[in-house]
Amino acid sequence: MCSKIKVGSNKYLKRFCGVNKKIFNLIVKVLDFRYKNLYKHGGRSSKSSIKDKLMVTLMYLRAYSTYFQYWYSV
Repeated sequence: MCSKIKVGSNKYLKRFCGVNKKIFNLIVKVLDFRYKNLYKHGGRSSKSSIKDKLMVTLMYLRAYSTYFQYWYSV
């Protein structure tokens, strides 16, 4: 999913997940460090990359509406 967005397109990344490219890469770096420490003794490797997981999570959180917002709009 992350590979479908152009590498140099900061505005599309901001539009999809709500953060700019600099912040996104910083979060990926931190998550990569944490995953390496967490799974350093082995384990099953994931089929999706950390960037894809982060992209899906940020897209979900950007589109997520709370019940309060639904209640207020009625």
